[in-house]
Amino acid sequence: MSPMPRSSQKVKPQTGGGGSGRGEGDVFPEPGNFDDTQEIIRSYERNILEASSTGESDIEGGNIEDDAPTFHHPVQTEPVEAGQLTDCHIEPWEDNTTSASWVDVSSAPEPLYGHAESSLHARSPETLSAAHILAGSSAILAYSVPFSLGQAVSRNASPLPEPSFVITDREQATLISAFLRESGTWCETTDSKMQFTVNSVHKMMENKAYLAAALALSSRQLDEVNRRKTQLTLELYQHTIQLLLHHDPAEADESILATCTLLCVYEMMASGVSEWRRHLRGCASFLKMRGWNGSTGGIVKACFWAFARIDIWAAYIINQTTLIPSELWVHDDCASSVAASGDLDDYCNLAIVAFSKVVNLLSENQRSRRSSPVQFAIQVEKSWNELQAWRRFRPRETLPLCRMEASESSPFPTVIYAQSSSICGNTFYHAGSILLLQTGLVGPTSDPREVLDPVFHAREIAAISICNNSHANWVNHLQPLYIAGTVFGSSDRYERPNRTDMTSGTDGNSPHSGRRTNGSGLVGDLSEGLTEGSRSIGLGSEEFAAEKIALLKQLTRIEKQTGWKTSERARDLRVLWGLEY
Repeated sequence: MSPMPRSSQKVKPQTGGGGSGRGEGDVFPEPGNFDDTQEIIRSYERNILEASSTGESDIEGGNIEDDAPTFHHPVQTEPVEAGQLTDCHIEPWEDNTTSASWVDVSSAPEPLYGHAESSLHARSPETLSAAHILAGSSAILAYSVPFSLGQAVSRNASPLPEPSFVITDREQATLISAFLRESGTWCETTDSKMQFTVNSVHKMMENKAYLAAALALSSRQLDEVNRRKTQLTLELYQHTIQLLLHHDPAEADESILATCTLLCVYEMMASGVSEWRRHLRGCASFLKMRGWNGSTGGIVKACFWAFARIDIWAAYIINQTTLIPSELWVHDDCASSVAASGDLDDYCNLAIVAFSKVVNLLSENQRSRRSSPVQFAIQVEKSWNELQAWRRFRPRETLPLCRMEASESSPFPTVIYAQSSSICGNTFYHAGSILLLQTGLVGPTSDPREVLDPVFHAREIAAISICNNSHANWVNHLQPLYIAGTVFGSSDRYERPNRTDMTSGTDGNSPHSGRRTNGSGLVGDLSEGLTEGSRSIGLGSEEFAAEKIALLKQLTRIEKQTGWKTSERARDLRVLWGLEY
């Protein structure tokens, strides 16, 4: 693996806050101006538009559709600044493209980097027409891959010079070490072969774009853990985008998919849900074009499931369907046959597939008026049976290695799993069961009594997260813990809350401003926590008081140890429980 290229000229990020160059230990004085995406994209668009006037490059265009929540009641919105995206309705993703082909500009695929759409959307038709059409041609070579930020493909166009960037050997070594130890593992939740950090890492790191993306994600994670904003993170992110823009789409391979997957994780940490969901669309198109899914092997398989988990939570938060239909995720979704194959990762991934079907079912029912109550009840029963089949056919390795029931010192049982995949699969199973039980349409079954109790599933989710110190799973526990928290809410607040304004856990412009959770974040002795918490937040003799305190502590623990933002979701729970308004 070669070090990052060096040059006497540094990349100057567009931060909006001024400043020149990066110095050792420099931090941004105003975190609110630290915008990783929007200013960078605007800068690139200006450069590309200037280049298009000389015939050197082009901008892919087309109909622009923004990801937006489905509102069920009037919502007060804030003014949108120039260059920002406005929310509008979007249909579930459909793309029959299987290979690169010549198409009209109007049908060009949408870019991975959603902020580019923002500025283009605000331009006049005259400005767009000059940039959208290649000289002497009314068509462009369109690829369903993440390279359409601003530069369409023209085999006759002169290649732009490769970007250069400065990073010291010490900085690179520190970030690579942190990537292998922490942020890289986030993409290996159900990947026992550890493609991102062990099995494929040497090959992947030979790709300059992947290396830059890995360093950028690692730098972002360290920034969040250390509660700082370094300019190095922004420069690494900018450098990654430049490398992707200069990459020939015809030569896009597994390493480019892995690069884009890391960028999706990065954006999930840095942006609101609508922004990082738009980034997912590029990966979705890339996967579809190559015919890759969760049954593909190697690094592609790891990329797909990392993508799928982000896709699910984005769809859940904004109440829409997943970008790739659940039916296309695997070749075989039969629990009994996959269990017989003996692949633990594949079996646990089936729980993710089943959960995605639940999310899509609930979204489609709320958005469509054509589905009758009877049809919806039948679909709920079908999804319930699929989830419970997953429970019944679980291999031994998927079951807890150790289990102790709840005691006076803990409201949750102790549940220890041996493998990350088992933690993930069981978490998605319990979360899906809660969502279906909350519909009130799960009828009498032969399932064990506790399986029909949402409180049982909520306690299991919390226990799994608290008892298993798996950061790869913790970054996926933000929404399951919230789902569990809805069960612990009082009956008059039991209705499924509006999730339209939820993000990945960021707190507005500054991820650390308005922090509402305090303390070490460690679970500790919950009986002591209950006494102190009752006085501080008024839980007193309220039902599930100990469970609520433990959930809030676990969310704080996750943020402190991983850098993954949980404070906003913690606030959502306090509002849901009537502890904050």
